[in-house]
Amino acid sequence: MRPLKKWSFRLSSDRKVKYHIKAYRERTILTIFGEITYKRTFYTDKFNNGSYCHLDEYLGLKKHDYFDPYIKVLVIEKAADNSAPKVAKFINELIGSRIKITDSFCYLSRQTIRNIIIGAGISNVKPEETTTPETLYIMADEKFISTQNNDNKQVMVKSVV
Repeated sequence: MRPLKKWSFRLSSDRKVKYHIKAYRERTILTIFGEITYKRTFYTDKFNNGSYCHLDEYLGLKKHDYFDPYIKVLVIEKAADNSAPKVAKFINELIGSRIKITDSFCYLSRQTIRNIIIGAGISNVKPEETTTPETLYIMADEKFISTQNNDNKQVMVKSVV
């Protein structure tokens, strides 16, 4: 990533040819350091009146996204080995310990964790197809098992593998 100089895009000749300054708005995102609010400039395309925000594109942030990409990466990494409630607890504790919150505060719920995982677009790995062997082995067995509420009579259970 190239260094971003203050006002470099705003004052560039490319911007002046393609875009008008439309508005200034604040945006808040959640990072591992807590919520961060910053000001950004919106531009209007001179040719098709489309809206554009250079800073969001430069930082790689999606439109209307509240979570920092690093938090999403942590969620997906932890979700590979843990359940959604455990991942939510881990991320909430990580954020809380960095900003010195003594009370347990819930930044991410387990449903939010699930939505992040589903929205990640991770490809589904398909298992390799196995060939059917020419010889099939079958093992059958039966056992008598004691059951409750049956006058202690034993029931025969058959299983085939």
